[in-house]
Amino acid sequence: MQNKEHLLHFSDLNSEIFSLLNSLQEALFLCDEQQKISDVNDIFAQLLGYTKEQIIGKTLVELTDDENIASVTAFCQNPPSNGAEIILQTKDLQQVYFFVKVKNITINNYDVKLFTLSDITKIKIENQHLLRQSKLAQMGEMINMIAHQWRQPLNAISASAIKLSMQNQLDLLTSKEVEKTSSFIQDSAQKMSQTINDFMNFTKPKQEKESIFLDDLLNEIFSLIENQLKDHNIEVEVSSEVDFPLYIPKQELQHVLINLITNARDALNEAQQEEKKIIIKTNFNNNICTITVEDNAGGIPDEHKEQIFEPYFTTKEQGKGTGIGLYMSRKILKELLNGEIAVSNKNGGASFEVILHNPKVDKDAVK
Repeated sequence: MQNKEHLLHFSDLNSEIFSLLNSLQEALFLCDEQQKISDVNDIFAQLLGYTKEQIIGKTLVELTDDENIASVTAFCQNPPSNGAEIILQTKDLQQVYFFVKVKNITINNYDVKLFTLSDITKIKIENQHLLRQSKLAQMGEMINMIAHQWRQPLNAISASAIKLSMQNQLDLLTSKEVEKTSSFIQDSAQKMSQTINDFMNFTKPKQEKESIFLDDLLNEIFSLIENQLKDHNIEVEVSSEVDFPLYIPKQELQHVLINLITNARDALNEAQQEEKKIIIKTNFNNNICTITVEDNAGGIPDEHKEQIFEPYFTTKEQGKGTGIGLYMSRKILKELLNGEIAVSNKNGGASFEVILHNPKVDKDAVK
């Protein structure tokens, strides 16, 4: 194993190269075969708040925090050819986000890796802010759904209580009627409690992958929004060809689908047509899972098809849309779900296709 003295000497052999590299606006460093850093340029040292001497001889794993050791280790062992994002830690314990590319080179008969790093911390923070905005907007939407969902059972519970009181006053109350009404109230309360559980699960800040059936995921969504769709006379048709679980971040996919379904609902309400329909289809073919959300609200003007994925662009009336839902949906799919989203007009409306590439599946699992 090379010691730090040898590493410093190895770095000195390349001082002319690093004079050139230091003139670039990218953070750079070299790693030897033992994954130890043999030299760095000024920008990389400054971004992490260390001197060059404090970094040389360390591994990249030693420059991250406990939370990100596993991901940085995996990156160092097998760097993707097209680069990847990693998180390092500054000397004062702040996280810095980098997009890193690695190139194998030979210098003075030594095989080394040249790391090129772009600081994307500002972009990541802005994206996190937009995601929080999107989440808050969707939470407000879901609170409205819960209020709508609870109105009917609350009225029914109140009516049942009034009925029991009147029967008691008229000496018509029987033990059978008490049992029947009590059972009804308990069932209604449990359904209302489940609605709150679904909402709480949605608001938990997690991105862990878990095994989910798409049918179950859609059922959870419709448990919140179904009554609202019925009140607007919107018919929902679901056609699923995926009968095995996917291993993906459930909450993130749920966020995307809720956004697409509520957008379809709003478009149908604005269209004010007699027959309103949302069609959801799932399919799995050639290691690609697609989830399509279609409506018959007239479609999207061609000039808006790309704009709708831009932040703060909305076609809704003022106060009815934040303009970040579709933007964040596309970012979530790309960055967290290895996916993408496509839009087209068909069958008299808009069709949004969520495409998940190579999701981990278990085709042998059954419900």
